[in-house]
Amino acid sequence: MPISSDNRQAGPYVGNDVATAFAFSFKVFAATDLLVILTDASGAENELTLSADYSVALNSNQDSNPGGTVALPAALASGTKLTITSSIAPLQATDLTNQGGFYPKVITNALDKLTILVQQLFNGLSRSIKLPISNGEDGTLPAGDRSSTAVGFDASGKLALIGLQTGTALADMAASTGAALIGFLQSGVGAVKRTILDKIRDRVSVKDFGAVGNWNGTKGSDDTSAFTRAINYVNSTNKTLWVDADVSGNYKISAALPTLLSAGGIEMEAVGYDHTSKGVIEVVGSGFTAVTISGNPARCNLAVVGTGNAANGILFQNPAAARVGKIRAMQLDGFGIKFNKIWDSTIEHAMVELCGNSTEYAFSMNDDGDTCNMTHISSLQVEQSNKQAIYISPNTLSCVIDNIHSERQTADPAFMTWVLGGNRCQYNCARLDALVSANATAKLSGNNTTYTGLLAENAVSVQVEGGNGNPLTIITPEIQGEIKTVTNQTGRISVFGGSINTLNCSAQGFQVHDTKIASLVVGDAVRVPTYALLDNCVIGAISNTSTRAAATLRDCNIIEHGNLLPGGALLIGGSVNSASNATLEVSYRTVTARGTTFNVNITSDNGQFYFCGCAIKGSFGHTSGPVAGFFDDGTYCTGTVSGFGIPTGGSPYSGMYTKNLAPAVGSPKGWSYSTSGAWVSTGNL
Repeated sequence: MPISSDNRQAGPYVGNDVATAFAFSFKVFAATDLLVILTDASGAENELTLSADYSVALNSNQDSNPGGTVALPAALASGTKLTITSSIAPLQATDLTNQGGFYPKVITNALDKLTILVQQLFNGLSRSIKLPISNGEDGTLPAGDRSSTAVGFDASGKLALIGLQTGTALADMAASTGAALIGFLQSGVGAVKRTILDKIRDRVSVKDFGAVGNWNGTKGSDDTSAFTRAINYVNSTNKTLWVDADVSGNYKISAALPTLLSAGGIEMEAVGYDHTSKGVIEVVGSGFTAVTISGNPARCNLAVVGTGNAANGILFQNPAAARVGKIRAMQLDGFGIKFNKIWDSTIEHAMVELCGNSTEYAFSMNDDGDTCNMTHISSLQVEQSNKQAIYISPNTLSCVIDNIHSERQTADPAFMTWVLGGNRCQYNCARLDALVSANATAKLSGNNTTYTGLLAENAVSVQVEGGNGNPLTIITPEIQGEIKTVTNQTGRISVFGGSINTLNCSAQGFQVHDTKIASLVVGDAVRVPTYALLDNCVIGAISNTSTRAAATLRDCNIIEHGNLLPGGALLIGGSVNSASNATLEVSYRTVTARGTTFNVNITSDNGQFYFCGCAIKGSFGHTSGPVAGFFDDGTYCTGTVSGFGIPTGGSPYSGMYTKNLAPAVGSPKGWSYSTSGAWVSTGNL
């Protein structure tokens, strides 16, 4: 029978973990004529052995029904392939002798074998590299030493042996310096040629030193040694240390790292608003500070988290001209972020949460025996701290701190929750609150420092301490609790605008302008610095803590007078009212007023009055003691006046005049104090 098909291959069959039998349809003479190839998942080919690796069942008539089946002892695995072809030896085994048998079957098989050998050759040639038939080139490789050469084509397109440069083998390319074999040229005029190795080394990653970043909180690699090596390297080169975010977990740090001194700083890609991002430093262990940074880093973006363990986060030791971007510390029983002596630097966004204890503030700027100066914080977020939230040294010099967001503190009344200090500093917008706000206190301490937009929520109290007679200014605050001065402070405290729930001047007075005050508490006014001055304020109620309490109230609207102040009150403009219609009782005190409207009834018990241009829109009566009422012609009373007449008390002087508030026909219009020490009528009506 003729061979009518030129196919000499079956497959490749793709494994599916099920099939074990594989058919082929070309003629062979015996099972040993087959070549069975197994290709593994990597592409490597292996020749299988008959009987040991497979068995063959040939069709009974290879002429009319060529082929058969190859059977494997086990299913062909997924990812592997099986190919079946023939490998008949190129030998002539047919011997035709004189006068011997000349059988057609013998002749056909001999011719079939020749055809099979030709098909085997064509099968191999079909997978070879061939020159086009029209090329006309000789495909013979040139003679000579072929070591360190590759087959290629020369400039004329002819086949040639091309010498390889040293270090261009694949093994050399995979070596640690393999990238040095590849060139790089940046686009742009004037760019110079570099190697890929040189270019890649521009960026230093902690991964370059073995950091893995696979810590999941319970298991994973310890990257302390890798970070140590990386920091030591960038310190010697002034390059930026990159901390990559494309990792499966966090970078575990179990001991203090070397101080980062590189001017390049550190750039962590995964600094977010919370600690859910992967690729941050996670502190494992206690009793150490994870990261210390000094010098003048050009960039710093870094996040350090813990699990409530007794360790510290990020320490900046005397940085100068530093550019700090986003820094975050979270969940450490110690300080989160601390600056010791920072100069001429910028901090974009500092975030601390769940840090602090009885000895460390969650966030602090410490003078460290010197000062922090000329530094700008654009945003400071400190939340859920334990006991102590923020400390900014009163020795801080000429710094600007914007946007303090600090709430949900676990405050302790034994500790100052916030200390916002400085000399010639500016604080712009701060929100302060605590879980139990009555336990929280903020201290404003410094000289010539301004606080704008301070919000102390709920019952958070504010203490103010100025120094050396210098002003400390608070602009548009909202103090929902109490604000008072520190005892024996010597600064001049001024408030402009805003609202205050309780303004406590019992220790020392304030100068307050255009402010709404729910409750004003005034103390002893013997010392001039303690004298309270309020200008154009709305005052809900007045109380005192001393019989010598006094204040100056200019253009103020007093909603509930509280009998004013026992030590005396100087009223300039404004009004005195009583929401409860209470009578203003002036007992053994002095009230001096000019241009003030009294929308209340007034009684006097040994009181003294010096009124100029005032309106008393109620009754005015003197009950006991010397009459000491001194009124100019612009003062009037719309109600009943009783008990007032010629003065019998007070401290008159020559030429002093008082109007008769209740004149009648035939009675004096007023009295003038003469040089002889007597009151003289100025004429009768």
